[in-house]
Amino acid sequence: MKLIHYLVYLIIFSFLLLGCRDHSRDIPEITYYGDQGFYTNWITIQKPEKDVTWEPGTVHEIMWKANSEIKSVKIDLYKKGTRIYTLATDIANSGSYTWHISNDIRQSNHYQVRISSVRDPEVQGESGVFFVKD
Repeated sequence: MKLIHYLVYLIIFSFLLLGCRDHSRDIPEITYYGDQGFYTNWITIQKPEKDVTWEPGTVHEIMWKANSEIKSVKIDLYKKGTRIYTLATDIANSGSYTWHISNDIRQSNHYQVRISSVRDPEVQGESGVFFVKD
């Protein structure tokens, strides 16, 4: 009988030991908790603001806030929901980027900036729709 108890304790202890191994490499950068959509990592774009108008040939700051776990970001320009240009790849998560808007850019009322984590592109923020025109 003692042997059976010993084996049961050994099996339970083995399961506990295996269950406590380091899973940190298995955890993605983004974590979803329930219906509230809470993410451990986040990016919020502050500029460009919704409905602002920027002119071709001018210089503007793209600004964002993100938690400190995100080390580097990618900045893409979208038009009508389609990525048309990458403004920056793998830059430090500093909270700002200087964009020199080309004179050749097509004028439109449908631009957006999307900033995403380089490590986990699902962690992203998107600006409101803004305008590029004279």
